[in-house]
Amino acid sequence: MPCLRVPTSLPMVLAGRSHRWLLTAEDGATTTGEFLPIELPWLGQQRLGGVDFLRAELVPAAAGGDRLLSP
Repeated sequence: MPCLRVPTSLPMVLAGRSHRWLLTAEDGATTTGEFLPIELPWLGQQRLGGVDFLRAELVPAAAGGDRLLSP
């Protein structure tokens, strides 16, 4: 079954901090989880305006949200 993959970008200085995600189903039910950006699969890195950014792929299914992410 396919799962949701969400490319995300954020300043590298925040990559070691815990972040939360929230999914809201069409019926209003929500599922949340936490992730550390530094532990996600990396898609790239870039410097913009003097700030280093990490581009990574969040896969909420790996954090227990798979029941909401499959068709």
